[in-house]
Amino acid sequence: MNIDSLVVKSPMDGFIIARENRDASGGIMFSGMTLPEYKAGDNVYPGRPIADVFDISSMEIRGKINEQQRVNVAAGQSATLQSDALPGVPLTARVTAVSGAAQNDFFFGSTGPLRTFDVMLKIDQADPRLRPGTSVRIELSGTKVENVLHVPRQAIFEKAGKAVVFVRMGDRFEPKIVQPTHRTEGRVALAAADGLTEGLEIAMIDPEKAPAAGAKKSSGSPAGVGK
Repeated sequence: MNIDSLVVKSPMDGFIIARENRDASGGIMFSGMTLPEYKAGDNVYPGRPIADVFDISSMEIRGKINEQQRVNVAAGQSATLQSDALPGVPLTARVTAVSGAAQNDFFFGSTGPLRTFDVMLKIDQADPRLRPGTSVRIELSGTKVENVLHVPRQAIFEKAGKAVVFVRMGDRFEPKIVQPTHRTEGRVALAAADGLTEGLEIAMIDPEKAPAAGAKKSSGSPAGVGK
């Protein structure tokens, strides 16, 4: 056998990462098991991939956002990246795509029952010191919203498929249809046409769901519309 036939050549320039040797354990694998990378002298079955070649001149980042954040993220949005591999070296990126199909990471993720969406970002100027597979922290530059009314997220209720808030009118709370425009973890911005004014008292629990007879009443207190 010609030794030259055993040489594996990359079809392009790039950064090579050896794959895990799935044959190192004799084909027996279990959850949480750590496999070694391929090294000189290992036997490989025909057709088994042993390495990946990455073009690091242009790099993309894949992240996840939950369904509450999804409404605030769109293609073209700018972002700043921070990596422990490059301390003190901020990188800029731009959102290229946001998945339209949600995933439920209830059992394996950190978002609890919230569904998540994949978001792709492209680094504006790749740094060759940032290697494929590196974890990064993503800070998205959201839309700046000024001079809008906002209410706590807990004050928004869904009635007949529409968002409503309950506004105090004398000794009772009346539902009022609203149009949310932007959301954060704790606040919801409302369209100016909703007719609400700053300082109105709104309910934090649904007044239409009265507690059963003899049940202890909720200790939740009303909130106000802010600006």
